[in-house]
Amino acid sequence: MKIEFIAAAMMATTIWCVPVSNAITAEEACRTTYNWPIPMPALTGWSMEYTMTDSTTSCFTNISAIAPDGHDVMNDTIKAPIPFGWWKIATQSPPAGTKVQMDQQIKLTVVEDQNAPGQ
Repeated sequence: MKIEFIAAAMMATTIWCVPVSNAITAEEACRTTYNWPIPMPALTGWSMEYTMTDSTTSCFTNISAIAPDGHDVMNDTIKAPIPFGWWKIATQSPPAGTKVQMDQQIKLTVVEDQNAPGQ
């Protein structure tokens, strides 16, 4: 009888100690936080580092940021020594205020600027 009680107590403890996984991904958080489509934020003039840490901008899943030499700094292997924050956004498409979906293509052109705002 005593052994059965101990076994039952151990079983109950084990069951109640199992963590419940309610974690959601960043993409799921973005989908539930914003009422898509949302207005495109004004990114021109800001550093890439600033815009990519902004909660709204970080939700976009299809961003390209093209440097003057034609490479995409979002996948920067050519100019990796240049810090992400030194890229300043020169133009953006779609323009600020346009309603955009999370997976809509966002095209930025960037220039190197070690003093870009938002670093």
